Order: sequence, then structure tokens, then C-alpha cells
Amino acid sequence: MNERKARGVNYIESLGKWGATFCYQQKKELIGKYDTFEDALVARLNREKEVYSKIDNIYKRQRLLLHMTQKEVAKKAGICEMTYVNFERGKSKIMEENLKKIAEVLGLDK
Repeated sequence: MNERKARGVNYIESLGKWGATFCYQQKKELIGKYDTFEDALVARLNREKEVYSKIDNIYKRQRLLLHMTQKEVAKKAGICEMTYVNFERGKSKIMEENLKKIAEVLGLDK
């Protein structure tokens, strides 16, 4: 039955439902169980957007509190400026190793 594939969406044979899950920081969260693949996928994508937008806001808020520009943060973290700009705007995800570097620069690693 689960011929359709999407990260965090799977068919639960015993329930006859589609499950939506989200993993973040090595924790798996069950978002819910849905009648259709499409409903489960929408729920999964909405949760992903919600989590990442909160993360982006934390980094932006801290950067502003430190009176730093995006360019300064990127340079100190050793990453491309546009990578950081797009991350902060929520337009792209960022690799975990770069996220750790940015956290260090902004003092969020403690």
C-alpha cells in the first residue's frame, strides 16, 4: 500500500492510516495519523516549516541583540554569506555542522 514515498510519511498497515513524523535533534515526534497520504504530507511539511521558522527567529534575534550583520556572522562562522542569509530568512535549511558554528558565534551553544 505504501507505494508513495516522502520523508516522515509512512503507511501504518495495522491502522490503515498514514502516519506523519518529524525528527529534530535526534528526537522523533509523531505528528498524527491521517486517512490520506496527502493529508499526512501536508501535516509533515507544516511541522517542518514551524520548527525551522522558530530556529531561524532565535538566530536572527540573537544576532540583532549582538549588533552583528549577517555578513559578520557568516564570516566568523566560516560560511558563505548567502547561505546564512537564506537560512535566516527561512528560504533554506543549513547543515548541522554549520548550525553549530553559527551557534558558537552567537553564543547560543551553551
